[in-house]
Amino acid sequence: MRDEHVGRIFTHNELYFASPAKFNDPFDCKISVSIEGCTDEDMKRGHRRLNDFLPRYKGYEWGPASKDKTLQQKISVAESVDEGYAKLGMLCLSKPNDDILLWSHYADGHRGIALEFDEEGLRKWIDDLNGWLKPIDYTDNKPTIKEFNEAMWGLRWSLLKLFLLRKAAHWKYEGEYRAIMFPKERPKKYEDENQITYGYYKFPSEILTGIILGCQISDADKCSVEAWQREYQPQAKIYRAVKDENSFSLKIDGLS
Repeated sequence: MRDEHVGRIFTHNELYFASPAKFNDPFDCKISVSIEGCTDEDMKRGHRRLNDFLPRYKGYEWGPASKDKTLQQKISVAESVDEGYAKLGMLCLSKPNDDILLWSHYADGHRGIALEFDEEGLRKWIDDLNGWLKPIDYTDNKPTIKEFNEAMWGLRWSLLKLFLLRKAAHWKYEGEYRAIMFPKERPKKYEDENQITYGYYKFPSEILTGIILGCQISDADKCSVEAWQREYQPQAKIYRAVKDENSFSLKIDGLS
């Protein structure tokens, strides 16, 4: 199979958590807010929040002149924090297993596979690794300055949720749940390489409960997956996505 990470899922019990810098959505995990409809008080609070927030990162200092910058200019500086988010490892999961677009976009045009996990076991595994497993919030609107202010006033996780778990409504068909790995300890410096959490994570075999073969998988890849399953993951059942005879839809049939 073409994806370099697929074989390791079976042979090493490893899932790859990717950097959001590799995501296909240019808005995903970016610090970007809307000032539309904001009151003067919202803007003032936004200035105060950013004045408190930004100097903590990369040694950024507000000089006398920079205190007069517009809110949008300060937010553009805040986008440098995106580099920090790019160090986090994320695994994107989905509830539907028969969506045609999901198979087209994320399984090599129906020539790949989908994995089925036990949800309770998956959550425990991620929790034990200091991670999150949360649903994505789909909306047509960017976060507002008011929402940004409220998140800055609240817990650190409120800010992360605002920018790491919100996507455009166009993506709603995915029904995404996102697993995010955080550093074991909060780094003292923004540049601290210990903040990097993308990469491979070993999972317990028992949480992998099923393997779904795409409806256009090649005979060679089908044989490879079946051989991997027999040798390394015998607890996982094998299914096949097939084209429905009466509608533009997929059915998931059991093979084992």
